[in-house]
Amino acid sequence: MIGSNLNIKQKLTLIAVVAVSSVVIEVALQKFALNMVTSLKDSLIVTGQINSGMLTLRKHEKDFMLRKDMKYHQKFKDVSASVSTDLTRLADMLMLEENKAKARLVLEDINKYSQSFNSYVESQQVVGLHSTDGLYGSLRSAVHNVEESLAETDKSRLLVDLLMLRRHEKDFMLRGDLKYIDKFQKSVDQFYDHLNDYEFETGQNVASIKSNLAIYLKEFTALVDQEKIKGLDKDSGYLGELRATVHKATEHIEKLTSELNESINSGISQVNTISLLLSIFLGLLVAVIVYFIAISITRPIEDLRRAMSECSEANDLTIVANKFSNDEIGDLADIFNGLLSVFSQIIIKIKKSSEQVSESSASLSLITTKTEEAVNVQHLESTQVATAVNEMSATAQEVASNASSAARSSEVADNESKKGYHDVNLAIENIRNLVKEVNITSDDIKDLHE
Repeated sequence: MIGSNLNIKQKLTLIAVVAVSSVVIEVALQKFALNMVTSLKDSLIVTGQINSGMLTLRKHEKDFMLRKDMKYHQKFKDVSASVSTDLTRLADMLMLEENKAKARLVLEDINKYSQSFNSYVESQQVVGLHSTDGLYGSLRSAVHNVEESLAETDKSRLLVDLLMLRRHEKDFMLRGDLKYIDKFQKSVDQFYDHLNDYEFETGQNVASIKSNLAIYLKEFTALVDQEKIKGLDKDSGYLGELRATVHKATEHIEKLTSELNESINSGISQVNTISLLLSIFLGLLVAVIVYFIAISITRPIEDLRRAMSECSEANDLTIVANKFSNDEIGDLADIFNGLLSVFSQIIIKIKKSSEQVSESSASLSLITTKTEEAVNVQHLESTQVATAVNEMSATAQEVASNASSAARSSEVADNESKKGYHDVNLAIENIRNLVKEVNITSDDIKDLHE
């Protein structure tokens, strides 16, 4: 039985320790659950910051594309570094390796997004950030040279052809549609035809015009090629790569956010379930321990009470109390059994003493009887002596004085004999009463012993 070798104080201490341990385990579980949920919520907060950072990156991206200002590129790099830091911190905060891997995947997407945007910015720098920069500046300078060459002629038709080229050039720059390249090429061919006709008709040298036009065409072709590299639409060039990477990163972030929300809800549910099951288990464990310890205390007490009750009601000193444990109650059972054993030995001694008293009483009664018989004989002899003395008094008056003295002596002897007889009878009566009392005591002792 649980606690059979423990004393009552140790048993109560065991109950207290088990109860306190259960509370400590429950509190530790609640603290672990709180830390886990807090960690998940912190992760969700960081994820929100990452989402916000992604929106900021998209804003700086669009601002750069619209304004072509390098300060937005710098802002993009600063926000990108912050988002990368948040993603690294998020990967460290997450507990599931699966979620860590997804956070690292998002970090790779952000890095690819940053690389694509940097490539786009570099391509835009080659094209030109404003009208006098990069290929824009070269193209503008080249076309101005063509215009200056045409200004020396009086052929307005060539100016119209140049304006048509500029129109297709601007349409391409604004719309990024390759159809304007075809139109531009047709206009170039037409320009050359008209230029040749002008040279033939006037006989003027147009070599400088052709040279400047060739430079213009070369710069425009370089611009077109660079625009293709940069991306003419959302699905081509660096722009297409940029769009693909940012959409992929956004998709992964949304998926990670959704899974974190699910993890929080699932974690809370699991913690609540585990907490409930653990509480039930600990409650049952404490109840079982308390029950068996209570049984180990109450059962010996009940058995000891029963033994005492039977001993009191049946006057039976042979009853033995069972010892169930080595605690204070077991000590009481040993003391009770030892007390009954001592009482039994005392009763046995008293019984032997009463038997000896009974035997002595019988002997004393026999002696008293003999003494009574002797007294009676003495009384009879005294009576005979008195009679003889009276007879002698009648026949011997001459010795009256002497006989009178003898008579008085005989009378005193007679009185003393009667007094002795009375004392003997009183002693016999007292002895008989003592014998009766001893016999009653002996019977009571026998009943108690039985």
